[in-house]
Amino acid sequence: MVEEYLGYFTRLSKNKPKTRFFVLDTNNDRIHYVKDSSVLRSLASEHSSLNQIIEHLPQAKSIELTHFQLGPKQMGSFAVFPKSPTYGDLTVFPLEKDCIDSLYHHFSELKAKNSEGVGEEIRENIYTVELGNGRVFCGELNEKGEPHSDSGREFCEDGSIYYGSFRDGKWHGVGCIINSNLDMEQAEFIDGDKCGI
Repeated sequence: MVEEYLGYFTRLSKNKPKTRFFVLDTNNDRIHYVKDSSVLRSLASEHSSLNQIIEHLPQAKSIELTHFQLGPKQMGSFAVFPKSPTYGDLTVFPLEKDCIDSLYHHFSELKAKNSEGVGEEIRENIYTVELGNGRVFCGELNEKGEPHSDSGREFCEDGSIYYGSFRDGKWHGVGCIINSNLDMEQAEFIDGDKCGI
């Protein structure tokens, strides 16, 4: 199924998540991505081969995946941390939610093939921490090991993701909450509480 290798990812840009649609090129360990989902959907509906899809992507850019770390899988998404800091962290979603396990498996195989060693630190100053209640944090930590970052993310048990600022383990500052349907709400928090509520 071509759908297994198609999806979209979000990344932080000026503290706001942006979405790009991609095809995973397993032959060359790369992600090719475009802005327009209709391109991938139309090609996938015709059951094209991966090579045909890649050839027809208009002005597709790509991210090399020879060196990256794989973050947590939470319901319909998971995190990928390319070693090169030029693109930043990605949160990956398959176009078909039923394909999350298959897509995660492919990324796991890529990591196993190309990564030399994996520690708690998944990239320089970027850590993955289980917070309890099914929540997982990715980002910088303070000296107590608590989330403390201007651009961290928290994967929640219900499939939503919080992108934004953390202070001493709590949401603090401007952040965005994206639910499993990709609906986004931007808000400001103080010590974990939304301002004005």
